[in-house]
Amino acid sequence: MRVRTCFVIVTIFLAGCGGGMRAISANQSESINISYQDGFGTRDIQATSSAGENFIGTLIWIKDVGNSGRYRGALIGDKGRTLQVEMECNTFTTKCVGTARDNTGAGFFIR
Repeated sequence: MRVRTCFVIVTIFLAGCGGGMRAISANQSESINISYQDGFGTRDIQATSSAGENFIGTLIWIKDVGNSGRYRGALIGDKGRTLQVEMECNTFTTKCVGTARDNTGAGFFIR
């Protein structure tokens, strides 16, 4: 019974949830508002930067051991930037934190 309950919780976490997050540049000069919709094993992202750039992309879910996993992927901006994203997540609390790096080398913290 316990294994089945965990499977249901993980499935709910991975499919059908949506929400928002924020990324802040390491030097605090830029913020990115992130909206997401979770699919089965994916997270579809739409984001808007305080610098006026819009990003879209899909992150892929990678299950780790225990109650954790991560999303990895790239977001493509409408002004030429690409963000490489990695977020660590707890499947029971549905909380994720992570980092991103753009193609110019700028780093971002995501929460």
